[in-house]
Amino acid sequence: MNDLEKKDTRELLDMVYIRLELLEKDVSEMAKSEGSRGKLIAINELTEEIRDILNIIRTKC
Repeated sequence: MNDLEKKDTRELLDMVYIRLELLEKDVSEMAKSEGSRGKLIAINELTEEIRDILNIIRTKC
């Protein structure tokens, strides 16, 4: 956790973006083969909303 505190805002945002991309990829792959497709689609929509919020934060930094 201390390592994270040393990073600047943009580095932290980039870290979140990377994790979101990985999550979106996993959700997309799971939606193709899982029975809980509706829930996975909802998760994907939430990640898109998070990405939109992060984009706004990034422009304000």
